[in-house]
Amino acid sequence: MDNPLRRAWTKLITAADLDDHMHQVGQAAANAELLQSMLVLSAREKPVHLLIAGAGTAQFLDYVPATCLAPFHVTLSDINPAFLARAEQRFEHAGVSGALFVVDDIEDPRRVGPYQVVVMVLVLEHIDWRRGLRNVHRLAPDHLHIVIQRNPEGLGESIAPRRTLNPSMRAFAENARPVLISRDELVDFLQPLDYRLQGEDERAVLDGKTMLALSFVRDGRA
Repeated sequence: MDNPLRRAWTKLITAADLDDHMHQVGQAAANAELLQSMLVLSAREKPVHLLIAGAGTAQFLDYVPATCLAPFHVTLSDINPAFLARAEQRFEHAGVSGALFVVDDIEDPRRVGPYQVVVMVLVLEHIDWRRGLRNVHRLAPDHLHIVIQRNPEGLGESIAPRRTLNPSMRAFAENARPVLISRDELVDFLQPLDYRLQGEDERAVLDGKTMLALSFVRDGRA
């Protein structure tokens, strides 16, 4: 993650403003639905270890039942401890116990697993995504679920430029420049790492954007 993006995610954006923005543009609900669907693909008879990297505030629990996490031993990581504190409050409110909340950076992780499932929702746009995915590859998950943002033609910014923003999201838009990733670019990068596309899903949100979920499985582990 470059310095402006790291500073934005650790110093500028508040948990409340992030939650408010994601709710207002429809991305929180859309991503929660996609997360729930992706986790169904990875559920097994016995609980397996799940890492949600860049988990933010775990806002998905406002939109989908906590039972979607029942088949997993859950670890949530993020570079912002305030986000994780809000995530922990959500887990407590939802009655989910046993989860781990870890300040960690997928670009330079301390976690070594094992994790059978890794989820990254709107994370790769904000980091050196190739480096991040190489680090995920070292964790050797059987299932890798990624949500990326697809913009309408002609819109290059991550945040729609004419949208009215709350204070810290406005500061983010003025100081940081996430880089969008194409579906094909991501699929092509993961193929030599022995991950093949298992399924995809999408949800339309405001400003003509689409949340695109891509589920990968490690060859031989379907």
